[in-house]
Amino acid sequence: MVLANPLNQDRIPVWLHDTPMGRMGLAPEVASAVLFLASEASSLMTGAVVPVDGGFTCW
Repeated sequence: MVLANPLNQDRIPVWLHDTPMGRMGLAPEVASAVLFLASEASSLMTGAVVPVDGGFTCW
């Protein structure tokens, strides 16, 4: 996977180690969360933080 900033390429193994899912997310996975939040299915949600980060922020 290529990041927009090539200077961060050496950080990828660290990020993967620190992420419970052990992998980087894919664009369709993020898009599905955005689609849900933009849909009527999330109409009762207010002020919620919904991390789509493979568990990176759960530590």
